[in-house]
Amino acid sequence: MNIHLEENGQAVGPYSQEQVRAMLASGQISASALAWAEGTSEWRPLNQIIPLGAPPPSYQPMSLAAAGAYRPANISTTVLADRGTRFGAFLLDRLLMVLSIAPGFVMIIMGGDKEHPDKVLAGCGVLLIAILFLTLMAVQISMLTTRGQSIAKRVVGIKIVKFSDESNPGFVKAFFLRGFLVGLMSSVPSLGSIFRIVDACFIFRDDRRCLHDL
Repeated sequence: MNIHLEENGQAVGPYSQEQVRAMLASGQISASALAWAEGTSEWRPLNQIIPLGAPPPSYQPMSLAAAGAYRPANISTTVLADRGTRFGAFLLDRLLMVLSIAPGFVMIIMGGDKEHPDKVLAGCGVLLIAILFLTLMAVQISMLTTRGQSIAKRVVGIKIVKFSDESNPGFVKAFFLRGFLVGLMSSVPSLGSIFRIVDACFIFRDDRRCLHDL
């Protein structure tokens, strides 16, 4: 069984089990290093790929590239974002949306007071919501198109890439299909709620791809 190892976000190898055990024994790698082997669907800690037995000597980091490793051309070099990080980015993006409309919403409430209505204040609140929300959306769409990242994804250090070649998905896939179209589907009464639940549950597959990713 050939084994590839992850170093600084890149795949190096392949190595035989004997070579991997030798690197463990010499302290070049740790038992928790991410690894990929033929027949596995995702990167996993090395100790989940092969049985390691007794713990190796103290781990002393060493560049695998310096030890003669090379990057294979036939497997993914991307380490999948964990589910918690993706959920955190989702929540942060939603928080930014709430913050973009909150000041204008407060102005609308204040202007709509029954005893002392202020149509000018309420109107300014509507205008402020439009300006802040549309500005946020413009920034988000621009970043998704050029970087494959929303503001939150950039903050937590993850991004969207094409499944086939890990390239930038661009406007159509990163925003229109993955975001706008899915948003329309989610807004359908009754069926939209079911779709959102099923969409979220798909992240528990091995490749961690939700329906909107597909």
